[in-house]
Amino acid sequence: MTLTLLLLGVVVGASIHWLYFQHQKREALKIASEIVGKARYEAQKNIQKLDDHVTEEIHSLQKNYEFYVQETKASFKDKEKNQRFLNRHIEEKKSKLSILEEKLQKQQEVLDYLEQQRKRVGGKYKTVSLQHEKKLLVLCKKERKELEEKFIDNLNEKLEKEFQNHINNYTQKLEENSSRQALRILSSVIQRHQSLQHYETPGNTIELEDEATLESILGDEELKLFLRENLKIELEGDSSLNVLSIVQGDGCAREITRRLLESCLAEKSWNLEYLKEKLALYQEVLEEEMMESAQEASLMAKIPSLPRNIASVFGRLKYRTSYGQNILWHSVEVSHLASIIAAEIGLDTELAKKAGFFHDIGKAVDHDIKGDHIEIGVEILKDYETRPEVLQGVEGHHNDANTETPYAILVSVADAISASRPGARRGAFEKYVVRLEKLESIVGSLPGIKEAYAISAGREIRIIVDPLVLSDEETSQLAQKIVQNIEEKLSYPGTVMITIIREMKIVEYAR
Repeated sequence: MTLTLLLLGVVVGASIHWLYFQHQKREALKIASEIVGKARYEAQKNIQKLDDHVTEEIHSLQKNYEFYVQETKASFKDKEKNQRFLNRHIEEKKSKLSILEEKLQKQQEVLDYLEQQRKRVGGKYKTVSLQHEKKLLVLCKKERKELEEKFIDNLNEKLEKEFQNHINNYTQKLEENSSRQALRILSSVIQRHQSLQHYETPGNTIELEDEATLESILGDEELKLFLRENLKIELEGDSSLNVLSIVQGDGCAREITRRLLESCLAEKSWNLEYLKEKLALYQEVLEEEMMESAQEASLMAKIPSLPRNIASVFGRLKYRTSYGQNILWHSVEVSHLASIIAAEIGLDTELAKKAGFFHDIGKAVDHDIKGDHIEIGVEILKDYETRPEVLQGVEGHHNDANTETPYAILVSVADAISASRPGARRGAFEKYVVRLEKLESIVGSLPGIKEAYAISAGREIRIIVDPLVLSDEETSQLAQKIVQNIEEKLSYPGTVMITIIREMKIVEYAR
């Protein structure tokens, strides 16, 4: 019984297990069927999307292809049209070229005919010319070369006269026009220019309280030796006016001496140590004042700030005068005038301004350096100013140098205007006349001299010698002797040029 129940239980359990397994199988198959269905659905859906996308791409490519085909056809049509136009244009040019070739051929035929006629006529002319030439040679009994030379000489003489007449007429008209233009420009310049009215003149005299003070100073040999050795200064006195005059030396040395003596008079101290201390002090103070004056002058002339080495030289012009005119402010005035004239005639105003400003810079040191102030000035400026127009303007402002620039003449004119304006030069007229007379008398007293004239305000002496008395070698020796006499017997600013003329000069005018 137990076994039967056991077997029955096994059978029942196996049946139940089988039934459960079948149930699980059916469930698995169902789930698998659902998964496969979904997969098929998704695959079908993706296939449909891919098919739609491919269809769209195909349509797009088809449209692009059709558009490209249309564009290509249109471009081909345009090129075909342009080709037809070019072919038609070429045909027209060929037709015109053919017509021109025909005309050229006809003209060439005409030219050939004319050339034949020319040769034929030329041959006849040559034959006739030779016949006439032979007849002329026979009649005149002269050679052909002689006749040709005479004809050429006559022709040259006639052409030369006509050419000279044209030159004279042109020169006369040019001089008249240039004179009128120059007067107009100078009038405009003088009207536009406003004088700086600087009348600073360095003091070379000291008024003393009494004659005793004057005598004590003049009798102080130690003081005079100190001034002579350190400043190259000499002292002179006028006992009637109790005035002490500072002579010799340059303007800066005289100014330092004036300040030194005034300080000694105020302090009543004349010992050597005091003099040395004050000399060093006033030299330093004066150097700074001259630098400031140079920069002030450059500012007034609208010149860029000067470098220290140029300013230290240019500032010395504050204590340099020429016939009573202060050279520093004269340079500023010439700079303004040169700039105005340059603007009137179309030149560079900056170059003219600089040339006018520096034209007399050599006068600042012409007492210390041997040579003409122009040569000295050019040497000073070479390292600072390299433009040839400025250097040549400085070099030629007295019209005594061959320059290739108009700035020299321009500065010369501005210099003359500044020097000749009323009140510019206040030197005594009597002293001026005496100086010129003394210069002429020094020269005129020498043997062999016929005439002597002091010109250019005493800066030049022109001498005419007797060629029958003096030879060329003796004339050269005379020039050296005149230089020596002037340097020994005459006091003058700058240099004096000696020009000796020994010649026979003939001048005629054809009217």
